Amino acid sequence: MSPVTPAHRDTDVLVLGSGLAGLRAAHAAAAAPHLSVTVASPSNAPSGSSFTNRNNALGIQRPGKHDRDDFCREVLALARPGFVNPHLVRIMAEDAEARFAELEEMGLDFRRNDSGDLALFPGCGSRIPRAAIFDDLAHAHACFTQRAEQAGALFLPGFTVLGLAMDNARCVGAWGMHEGRPAAIRARTVIMAVGGPAPLFALNVSGRANPGYGHAILARAGTRMVNTGFLQFMWYTRDRQFRSPAALLSPGNRIHPDSGTPVTAEQAVGSELEALRSARALHCPAFFGQPQSKLDALLRDARHHDGFARIETPRGMEEVGLMAHAGNGGAVTDEHGATSVPGLFAVGECAASMHGANRMGGCMVLATQVFGHRAGIMAAQEAASTALCSQSRFREACADAKKTAQPSKAEAAEWAGLQKEMTRLATFPDLKTEKPELTDFPDQLRDVAHSSGPELSLAATAMLLAADRKGRTDQPFYL
Repeated sequence: MSPVTPAHRDTDVLVLGSGLAGLRAAHAAAAAPHLSVTVASPSNAPSGSSFTNRNNALGIQRPGKHDRDDFCREVLALARPGFVNPHLVRIMAEDAEARFAELEEMGLDFRRNDSGDLALFPGCGSRIPRAAIFDDLAHAHACFTQRAEQAGALFLPGFTVLGLAMDNARCVGAWGMHEGRPAAIRARTVIMAVGGPAPLFALNVSGRANPGYGHAILARAGTRMVNTGFLQFMWYTRDRQFRSPAALLSPGNRIHPDSGTPVTAEQAVGSELEALRSARALHCPAFFGQPQSKLDALLRDARHHDGFARIETPRGMEEVGLMAHAGNGGAVTDEHGATSVPGLFAVGECAASMHGANRMGGCMVLATQVFGHRAGIMAAQEAASTALCSQSRFREACADAKKTAQPSKAEAAEWAGLQKEMTRLATFPDLKTEKPELTDFPDQLRDVAHSSGPELSLAATAMLLAADRKGRTDQPFYL
């Protein structure tokens, strides 16, 4: 990678994050002539949900010309009760073939059938086999990185963003830590692609090098946020092996609650068990607002004090915990990835509008490519006609960077405690009441957000967003 020294603090387009969305945006922006593009991220190695997931594989939806209407209907149906912009869903469908062709041209390792044709699979929440899967994420990372670098993008590894620099309500750069020291980068436009909120939970299956602060950073900059309380949770064993509630709650299996008498799945659910199991088998994450969510709620309420439910099966006792995987919320964006804040774009798990409460499997990867491409182009166009903020005003915009320091041991311990509480708070489909012992937790988070160091304060703010109950509606679309 072409390095940027810590003294190099200016760039035309600043891309924060080096996952699928960030690297796609960097490539698109760097294609513009006479502009500098810098990709700043905590690591130059594969990281995040894009390149370090547990399966070493990712799926991408691939709707064709004759399938676009069905694709859009499925995405919008799954969106309830969250926010979604049907226009962006249509754009995602229309741009899919071009973006997919680029991935094939890059040399990603897509699965093929015996005849050598592309193998297609149903994504979570769909019965239609239109998702392609590529393996070897380290190879994919190398392909994306090389492509961005060949286009002229520069890389600044070791940078953790802690805030966006704002001048007259416009984003003019970012500040944070670079290799343990405060640093700031001035830019004409900024693209946020730092990942989602799953790492905020002690029990999570997200990728490495993402602290989970992205939504908090966006919200503090004044960005309009939606769906932040809609996260994907999945059931895993202690050694991180996925378990589907459809299998765990097979007839005859017994649920052992923290207190009380064990019950069979049939006793707990009744005659609708088989219908619910059949529907639940179609998706890995727990879905919001779906009838089959009763099975997830049953396991959730059976969790013991350690966060794991006990299910007696013919193979023995299974212990499963609800683990955060990804977020479906973020900044409201337009068709170019632009947020409500001038100069600021958001893509990947930092962006909302193209997904609702639930997301079809393979749609996030598709969104990273469609809107990463569009955001990179528009950020470059805007940067070409925008002056850099003056040095003096930029220093004022980054005043909080002077307060930045590595978290103390006490703050690290408090952060770990908050993560455990977030795991207990983990919620999903149709939660009507909160556990009484957690009713004071939001107030605790607010206190931490206003009284702690930058990183712990960001973490608490991000946790408040992830636990947000406001803005949910029974209507599928609200703009």
